[in-house]
Amino acid sequence: MKDGGTVDIDLIEENPSYEERRSQWTEDMHSFLKDSFVKKAGTIRIIVKKTGNRYVLVAGHHLLKAARECGLKKAHVDVLGSETEREYLKHFSNIIIDYCRHIERRPETCARCACV
Repeated sequence: MKDGGTVDIDLIEENPSYEERRSQWTEDMHSFLKDSFVKKAGTIRIIVKKTGNRYVLVAGHHLLKAARECGLKKAHVDVLGSETEREYLKHFSNIIIDYCRHIERRPETCARCACV
């Protein structure tokens, strides 16, 4: 997996084969994601596959949806290479752990994002 940098959120397409787990994902969970992760962190980091000059979402479907609803214009992407599903899901879980650590800190002390 390689760091793809920050890209225009409109260049990221939903994965057509993704099936949302509707029975497990609630509106309260979505609101919490928007308010606690996206708004407080001020950015999102997701996993994509590059296809030409566009990207197909691999992991972070709910994050992308929340980011769009919050009006974010850019997203940080990690580009999937030859990793297995297990490897990229572990990587994605580390991204979420990093979000949790980030939102607990005061944004002005964080040099990694544009939330200041």
